[in-house]
Amino acid sequence: MKKALSSITVLLLLSAVILLYSQPASAANNDGNNEGEYYFAFGDSITAGKQIDDCDGFDYSLVYISQMKARHDAVNSVDHIDDTGAGMRSDEGIENFSTWYDSGNDWFVFMFGNNDCATYEGGLENWANAEAYAKNMMTIYNWSIENGSKTMLCCMPGYKYDVSRWHSQPGNYMPYMNESMEIWLDNCIKFFPTWDAIDDIPLDGRFQQIDVDNYNCSSRSHLNFDGHKAIGELMWIFINGWDYNTTYYSGNNTLLVATDYNETIFINNTKYTWDTDDLRILCLNNDTEVGFTLQTAFNGSQMIRFDIQKGSEYILADNILEFISIEGGVNGSTILNSNPTINWTVITNASQYHLEIDNNNVFSSPEINYTNINEYNYPVNCDINATRVSFTLPDSLPSYDTYYMRVRAYRRQ
Repeated sequence: MKKALSSITVLLLLSAVILLYSQPASAANNDGNNEGEYYFAFGDSITAGKQIDDCDGFDYSLVYISQMKARHDAVNSVDHIDDTGAGMRSDEGIENFSTWYDSGNDWFVFMFGNNDCATYEGGLENWANAEAYAKNMMTIYNWSIENGSKTMLCCMPGYKYDVSRWHSQPGNYMPYMNESMEIWLDNCIKFFPTWDAIDDIPLDGRFQQIDVDNYNCSSRSHLNFDGHKAIGELMWIFINGWDYNTTYYSGNNTLLVATDYNETIFINNTKYTWDTDDLRILCLNNDTEVGFTLQTAFNGSQMIRFDIQKGSEYILADNILEFISIEGGVNGSTILNSNPTINWTVITNASQYHLEIDNNNVFSSPEINYTNINEYNYPVNCDINATRVSFTLPDSLPSYDTYYMRVRAYRRQ
């Protein structure tokens, strides 16, 4: 028996997203627990926890990699390599890689840069070697990948500056760092933004001045305990994939990306094999299209590069047709029929449509969810002419006060 409603307020989501998708075949499983992985850290004095008598009482075992681990699994071992092993600069890291690299690690985390960036000669820094530094870091990255490691390239934290010069000349360090990062991005290498754990506005994916007052030792030469702890906590977010998670809809090459960090990401198109001529990326938060570029990674894979914004969701698909609007009403309108007729514009080449109706605007658990609307599947409820689709709901809406609606168009595969 159909349930009578006194009134229903319908909020129409104009410019609804049109795409083809099915139920997820699998989803990312990040439980935040260490499963017995072995983490190996390789780097200069930061990684070694070496201090120049400026952090009295500092426990060298509490450097960033230990802080990442200590919050989750204090039993598994972690290694640190001091200056006598890895070296102070990235070129020394290359020279010492084969000596110190541990083939038994699951994760290889390495960090150089401050000594590359600032070569002190008469109080002047040498900023000309950003490209050489970036390429050295890529060499170490590639070697560790070839040896079977999951690898995290850590961008230099950039704290190794006297506070007076840092605040008076903040522009010197930024071009050096930006040039290095662009080289990595051009090679489809996702790096870890160490500096974002300890700058003035942490965890926003944007570079600001380093908060030397809270995260440096008194001499400004090294991080204090809070600095190591902040880097370790952000590192754990990246290792677990909490910065963004993806869900793949296997039936039609559609990928959903949910984000919790501002960054540039790479999706492997060699894996998903989208038709890049038809590929589109939509931000579901505001139904807008997002630009992307196609790049070739160091291993030859074709990568889709685009920027994501914290708190947003994106869909990648090569069967998105265009945007449409639901007709037959105005936002906030009231209807008295529990089985209303919903109208929208016909989309060229669409073989069927997907209608969702929910009592919340994020469509987390739709009350109405029809995924194969056309005249063949719904000969009584669906009427399609040259310009318009009219669909009368086969099932009654529950008696909530407010509903949100959106329509997507499917293209025959």
